This record gives sequence, structure tokens and C-alpha cells, in this order.
Amino acid sequence: MPRSLAVTDVTDNSVSLRWSRPETDGGKPIARYIVEKRDPAKSTYIPVGTTTDGVCEFRVIRLVAGNEYVLRVSAENEVGVGDPAELSQGITAKSPYSKSSTYRLTQKKVRYRIS
Repeated sequence: MPRSLAVTDVTDNSVSLRWSRPETDGGKPIARYIVEKRDPAKSTYIPVGTTTDGVCEFRVIRLVAGNEYVLRVSAENEVGVGDPAELSQGITAKSPYSKSSTYRLTQKKVRYRIS
């Protein structure tokens, strides 16, 4: 199972993920990672892409702004697909500059002195 699955960026149409390699590969090298998404109200996952071994990040694209998604990542080798690592909560696709975003822009007053 991939470890430390985390969101690194959220936009109104994408979510970027990063994770660490599994502690064990079952004796065979990891061939790829499989990234899947689902609607929180449904139980079926939809594959959204794969990465090759060694690439432990992925950008899920073509999301709909305002919709929530549950994301997970599984490692696969010639033995089969391992247990998935799933985010602990759903992620909503939204602009990092929206009012409801956890990102904040701050203004700072700057004084200039001209001599």
C-alpha cells in the first residue's frame, strides 16, 4: 500500500497528489501506480490514470468545480494490485482564490522613503 498519500494542490478542475512508496513490494518490483476517483455518494471507483514506478505523484484532471471527490492510489506489480491508500476525507475541486478556500491572500502596507 502506498504511504503518506497527500493533496499538494487543488484547483477548480484538478487535484494534485503525492505519496511514498510502499514499505514492501511483495518480492517483485512495482510496475505502476493506479489512481482512482469516486463520488462520495457512490461506491464505485473510476480509474483516472497511472504512473510508472518511481513516479509518486499525479494530477487528477477534468474535475468539476464545486464537486467533491474521494481519491485513492494502488501499487501494481506482476503479482497483482495491492491494497489502496485512500485520502481520509473527500476533496472539493475549487479555485485556491475562492472565498471558501483555505488559501488566503494578504495585503501588506509598504512605506517607501525617497531621499
